[in-house]
Amino acid sequence: MSIGSFSILVSVFENSFSNTLFTVGISGALALLASAIFGAVVHTSSVGSEKMEGVAKQIRRSAAAFLRQVSLVTALFVLIVAVVLYVFVDSDLARLQLGVWVEPYASGSFALGALCSMVAGWIIWCATTTAGGRSAQAARTSLVKALRIVFLGGITSGLAVVGLSILGLTGAMFFLVEVQDVSVIDILQMLIGFCLGAAVVTLFARVGGGIFALSVDLAGTKAQDAESSVEDPMTLMSSVGSGVGQSVGRGADLFESFTAAIVATMLIGVTTAWSESPDSAILFPLFIVGLGVVASILSSFFVRSKPGTKELFAALKGGTFLCAALVIVGSFLFTQNLLPGDVALGVFLALVSGLIVGLIVGMLSEYHTSPNFQPVRDLAKTARAGAGSVIAGGLTLGALSTFLPVFFVLVAIAVAYMSAGLYGIAIAAVGTLSMLAFTVASHAFGPIAENAGRVTELAKLQKQVRSRTDILSATGETAEGMAGSIAIGSSFLIVLAFFSVFLSMTSLETVDLTNPLILIGLFVGGALPFLFSSMTVDAALRLSARVPEWSARKSKASDTVSMSRRTLDLVTGVALKEALLPGLLAALAPVAVGLTLGTEALAALLIGALLSSVLTSFSMTNAGSAWQSAKRYILSGNLGGKGSDTYAAALASTTVGGALKGVAGSSVLILLRFMMIVSLLTVGLYTPTGFLF
Repeated sequence: MSIGSFSILVSVFENSFSNTLFTVGISGALALLASAIFGAVVHTSSVGSEKMEGVAKQIRRSAAAFLRQVSLVTALFVLIVAVVLYVFVDSDLARLQLGVWVEPYASGSFALGALCSMVAGWIIWCATTTAGGRSAQAARTSLVKALRIVFLGGITSGLAVVGLSILGLTGAMFFLVEVQDVSVIDILQMLIGFCLGAAVVTLFARVGGGIFALSVDLAGTKAQDAESSVEDPMTLMSSVGSGVGQSVGRGADLFESFTAAIVATMLIGVTTAWSESPDSAILFPLFIVGLGVVASILSSFFVRSKPGTKELFAALKGGTFLCAALVIVGSFLFTQNLLPGDVALGVFLALVSGLIVGLIVGMLSEYHTSPNFQPVRDLAKTARAGAGSVIAGGLTLGALSTFLPVFFVLVAIAVAYMSAGLYGIAIAAVGTLSMLAFTVASHAFGPIAENAGRVTELAKLQKQVRSRTDILSATGETAEGMAGSIAIGSSFLIVLAFFSVFLSMTSLETVDLTNPLILIGLFVGGALPFLFSSMTVDAALRLSARVPEWSARKSKASDTVSMSRRTLDLVTGVALKEALLPGLLAALAPVAVGLTLGTEALAALLIGALLSSVLTSFSMTNAGSAWQSAKRYILSGNLGGKGSDTYAAALASTTVGGALKGVAGSSVLILLRFMMIVSLLTVGLYTPTGFLF
């Protein structure tokens, strides 16, 4: 049955493929429209007193200065890489020397991916800073109203990420099909460049932002003091790092994952032999993400909490489960009507396996990192024996929390493969990320709540308001941990899908691990995540030693606000420069191994990096979240409360947790996906054995 026969399609063009792209593009536009409406609701809510408005405006401007530098550095890097892609992928030196200029398809796709991701970053900045100040004002009235404002800020960000990814992909494909008349196979290979553009933005926004945030956290405590002011450089940088740096970085990270899952599935769909409906395997993931947009919008209206309750995370979970249920029901209808009858059920089972396992992984993260459950409470008790004990306990908990998530992801892989082969693994990744708008909203919840708490503190609001924003922050930390675990699980599936594409493109059927040269690639791949994460944390440590000196110059300046901005610009610039070297490592490592040892060794490198990255990321992320939750548990009045030796020990552990969760744990996944995308883009440069042998 042809995919063009379904009434869901908007019939505007003769080509059913183009009609599908146009239809799914409408869902992307719907996501952006809903994002704009939710953002307008937040913007029209009260910002509070004049002092609160002044504090929020100063944080907003400082965050804009931070993101502006990220954008400028990223744009320069994108320009350089685009030229390289044009010379070596779109064209070649011989043709250019003859004056033969070809269309910049791969380089243009790369630039478009970077542009869409950066625009999403600016929308996240706007939503985060706007919702932060207004949720602080809402907290003066009730916790329920504050929850609603924080969530609306998060869902505004999530829908923007999804909408821009869908519009970017479908727009690029539509242009190449309708205007340039490029074949579908060539178009999909060019979209790997779109993924690389998104990965470059992730590198600077997530890794650079993580280095910035950690260096500021390590550098000082002034921003946490009762007498801190909005003119203090440390206060501004702490607000930017915790509020915007992490939310924009995670948004870019998930934008890349979402895009990569779609592209990987379409690439595998090209090789899927569904003679009854040859285009359906390619186009099906687009329908699923379009369905996810509608499900996310509908579910967002049900994220509410009852007056008087302090357990807010249940509202987020309820909305997430409702969204999942809508996607499951809708995807069943889609598989039955869009796919051939002999494969429809298998694809549905594969998709649902990814979605359900994503929820299971998220709930396991909640169990291991929420103060409502015993593991974090037991971890908090170890703080009685000092910082060393709580740090050791957190590392143990992080290691323990790794097995079950990995086990369930492997179950999803097995179910997906048995149900629909390699295509099933790829569509399972799409299933995991089909609710991406909610995943981004959950992650953004924490930074927005932190922003609200900062406004409450600096505006010297009542203790009751601060206690409400503390509840919001605690909820945000749990939601952030859950979203992070879902992101890790989806990265596992995405890279496996891309790896199968790599094997197909290189005609590799097996990887001989008995060959010493292949083992070299395997162990180098396994070691690279450790090297990459250590480089990022070391960069933050070195930068943190310089921050107090730059911050101290403020006291000698007549214009403290201008000096604070200059300090912020200086720290941001150095953080972005520090992110460049790890980024070059991620780009050059697969090229070096592929050229010298060949495609089989490169495949082994990717396998080693996959195993190492997923395991370390789960462990580091959960340990960091558990330490943070243990501190919150003690801060709420347990085990001595604030000011006790127990609290001091737990506070020390969060420094280690910030390094593992905010920088190292997230950076290894960026390395993994970056290397995979670079390997696919440059696969034509390699021989089976490399030039050394």
